[in-house]
Amino acid sequence: MQEDRVRRSVPFVLLAFYIAVLPVRAQSVEQTRIASLSARLSDPDVRSRQQAVTALKYMGAAAKEALPALQNAIERDPDMNVRMGAVRAVGNLKAAAREAVPSLVFALRDNQACLRQVAAMALGLIGPDARGASAALMALRQDSDPLVRHSAEDAIARIGGH
Repeated sequence: MQEDRVRRSVPFVLLAFYIAVLPVRAQSVEQTRIASLSARLSDPDVRSRQQAVTALKYMGAAAKEALPALQNAIERDPDMNVRMGAVRAVGNLKAAAREAVPSLVFALRDNQACLRQVAAMALGLIGPDARGASAALMALRQDSDPLVRHSAEDAIARIGGH
């Protein structure tokens, strides 16, 4: 009788164990993946860096752990596609990326209009926490590229500027 109760309870004990342990394991796997992708942002192979920013771009809030590596890529990577991907990944973090605002302001001064446009869009996605970028965005209202000007105006509206 006692043995039957023990046998019947084993599946429930195992289920409780898996319910408790699996989220921790999944979180650990995610952290390992983000650490690996962050490290790849320093890889000498440009394709590896491009693949890393693309993956981070689609990871959403989990990519916040990669923010320092993404900021470094925005400010220092020689490849335009890597910089653009890093800016997009930061923008996808929205308000969680507030500490990356200085890197995005840096990107607003790039000589490539497409990077200035994407950086303005990312600042708009961050929203009111990007108010520190207001002056730089105001200056972009005079940009020679109409898409940059439009993105700057949109970002100013989203962060609550004038």
